[in-house]
Amino acid sequence: MKTALYRHFDAEGALMYIGITTDPERRLSEHIKSGRWPIASVRVEWVQSALDAAAVERRAIIEENPKHNIRRETNEPPGLPQSGWRKIVSDALIEKGLSMRGASLEAGLGKGYLHSVLIEGKDPTLDNFTKICGVLELSAAEVIAAEGATT
Repeated sequence: MKTALYRHFDAEGALMYIGITTDPERRLSEHIKSGRWPIASVRVEWVQSALDAAAVERRAIIEENPKHNIRRETNEPPGLPQSGWRKIVSDALIEKGLSMRGASLEAGLGKGYLHSVLIEGKDPTLDNFTKICGVLELSAAEVIAAEGATT
């Protein structure tokens, strides 16, 4: 599905925020209502898929350094687990250069699925865990066995 990559600029032309959405008008309305930053102009470019858009968004945030996005010097998302099977999955994300959103979408799951599992601590179903491991080129059985964990 085509996905929009958008950039918000303030009145002086400073880059405030970079994001992705399938509905730029709705998302702009949400940002304006939040009042978190001034939005004087918006630039939108369309990308062929949500997965591609997530990759372009990540690269743009790192390279363009918008004022209100979370900026990272590495691909490592903040707050990743430090032990157990969740760490194995997190390390694979970093190694593959994938975002949680990108891996979730590639696995055919909701864009926030991996965030809910890795950051919020929700337990995945075995089917969804297997899909995520497939995207990350991990054996679900080996990941579970390596930590003595169950899903």
